[in-house]
Amino acid sequence: LALICFIIVTLVVAYLVVYLNILCCLNARAVAMSTYVLLKSS
Repeated sequence: LALICFIIVTLVVAYLVVYLNILCCLNARAVAMSTYVLLKSS
């Protein structure tokens, strides 16, 4: 039972890390795009 709990916790943590990394990447891209557009239009 302890092993199953450990595996579940590890999977959840790994999922959260990947999810947060994707979120950060998308945010960084969005910020970069909007900054580029602002610089280009000014």
